[in-house]
Amino acid sequence: KALDMALKKDPEYLPARGSRILLEMRLGHADQAIALALQLQKDYPSLALGYRLTGDLYMQTRNFAGAAEAYAAGFDREPSSGLLLNLFRAEQAAGNSDRGIGRLKAWLEKNPGDYQIRRLLAALHRRADRLDEAIKQYEILAQQRPDDFQIHNNLAGLYQIAHDPRALASAQQAYQLAPKHPASNDTLGWILVRQGNFKEGLAYLRQARARASQQPEVHYHLAVALHGLGRNIEAKQELEAALATEKLFKEETEARELLARIGNSR
Repeated sequence: KALDMALKKDPEYLPARGSRILLEMRLGHADQAIALALQLQKDYPSLALGYRLTGDLYMQTRNFAGAAEAYAAGFDREPSSGLLLNLFRAEQAAGNSDRGIGRLKAWLEKNPGDYQIRRLLAALHRRADRLDEAIKQYEILAQQRPDDFQIHNNLAGLYQIAHDPRALASAQQAYQLAPKHPASNDTLGWILVRQGNFKEGLAYLRQARARASQQPEVHYHLAVALHGLGRNIEAKQELEAALATEKLFKEETEARELLARIGNSR
């Protein structure tokens, strides 16, 4: 009723028109909400608002292709990182992730300081195991946000996978920024263990387990450290804890193999 009163006084008051569309959707009137959003597009074709709202509504009704089309139209009219993120999520949901990644790259060429978009792109490369591209993006992020421990921690992990000697220094920097965070302890401890420094790595990994005992990879890393020190009974306990959880982790196969070797040893 309040929105109707506002629109009666000024039918073109955009905040009220936008709120009315969202409220109709909240009430379950999807068709009416979409019709109002499409009308807003027609009334203000040069503004992104109607297209953005249409995209939001299509996302809620799982019309991902329609949402991507609406967001793209809004982005063409008023480019912004927020609309780009919405467009990427819609294209990803519609199965067009490659196109979405291309848009992120194109945006960063024109807006190299957009931290949020670059962080998303870096994470996408990391999940897809595109190491060189992920490292490149995280190195830029580390320069942009030198006090962000997660950036340095992720970069350290990527360096470790790529056998880059800079892994330890990046992990130490992440730890210095967040010495109580389980991720920084786990990364630093694991890198030390992989370099053969089992005793030093063990101390950090114990701190990681104390703060993130639900993470199976932390138990596995701790088990490798203990095994390296010849403490196989403790290592077996950590491996069993890692494999007892229902959470999946990348090193599960290695954990099972190590458990089998310990079980077969005397």
